[in-house]
Amino acid sequence: MPVLMSKEEIAFTIQLTRDRNNATHDAHYDRVLDRMCNYVEANLDDFMECYDVEVDEAGVTHIRDKS
Repeated sequence: MPVLMSKEEIAFTIQLTRDRNNATHDAHYDRVLDRMCNYVEANLDDFMECYDVEVDEAGVTHIRDKS
């Protein structure tokens, strides 16, 4: 059963994603991922109102529209 993530867990996941991405050095992926992370961080409250972020048993993160 997937478990909803808190705002703090989402922020931590974004930072972890950035840290892992910094190790890959893929310029295009870096830009795309950085934009996504910046957007979610800047709009985290709005993001939380529109989406449920869940983690399943395998540790995979799922983002689901609340509508």
